[in-house]
Amino acid sequence: MTRVAVVGAAGYIGGELLRILTTHPEVELAAATSRRLRGRQIDGVHPNLRGRTRLAFCAEDRLDHYDVLFLATPHRETMRRMPEFLGRADTIIDLSGDFRLRCADTYEDYYGVPHEATALLGTFVPGVPEFHRERLRTADRVSVPGCMANAGILALTPLAEAGLIRDEITVDARTGSSGAGATAGSENLHAERSGALRVFAPTRHRHEAEISQATGLPVRMTATGGGGRTRGAAAVQGTPRRRRRRAGTSARPTGSGTPTSRSSAWSPSGAACTGSRTRRSCPVPTSATSASPWTRSRTA
Repeated sequence: MTRVAVVGAAGYIGGELLRILTTHPEVELAAATSRRLRGRQIDGVHPNLRGRTRLAFCAEDRLDHYDVLFLATPHRETMRRMPEFLGRADTIIDLSGDFRLRCADTYEDYYGVPHEATALLGTFVPGVPEFHRERLRTADRVSVPGCMANAGILALTPLAEAGLIRDEITVDARTGSSGAGATAGSENLHAERSGALRVFAPTRHRHEAEISQATGLPVRMTATGGGGRTRGAAAVQGTPRRRRRRAGTSARPTGSGTPTSRSSAWSPSGAACTGSRTRRSCPVPTSATSASPWTRSRTA
């Protein structure tokens, strides 16, 4: 059995992790932390876990050493505490945004603060098994991409590797209300969000940098929240397509006479976030290999 713990288990991402871990036949959930809810039963906060665990949330200073430690901790905090976390487990799986980007300058552009653990940047394997499966089998540090980033990466990488995409990519991403996290605020009230679509990041969303890093392409992204009954995130990508015919593909001109290509993908992962403008001062390598079974591509 693999002995695991979750740090920051009271939020939406933490709750989804607990659901997956408590149903895994080869995992022992040994601890789940929450600062504000320590001592409370987990299934009292996540009622869908009733009958699956009798654990209570504990304080972080009660953590032991584990085979795997999952981090559902906030951006900016995770990088400061990573040396501490590395000493508590053989393998770290980080769901924050602090180690998704390999370039410190790009991180500062998108997150608004300097990175505080630059020596660790680039040491985490991206948590995208469709493209990094073999590396993930032996990785001891994994950084899980953002939900809309994952959808964009799955849709665009096969097209980029096939040489079907020109330079400019536009990503239109949609996320459900859980993307904002469990923090209270007037913008998260049911009366404000129900049946409404709100563009909360018209430009330069943080996930934009992740898609660009993984695909090696410049990306412009718009993020919209609320509206549909979406669990996870959906993203539609549009780009001018290279004039090269392949078996089974077709193209029709747009108003400008330029063929276009669209692809879409769905990602069942966690929370969304907003960000600032990038200088793109670091080189962006192309990601790994095969096309994703989750990707649907079509010409339009």
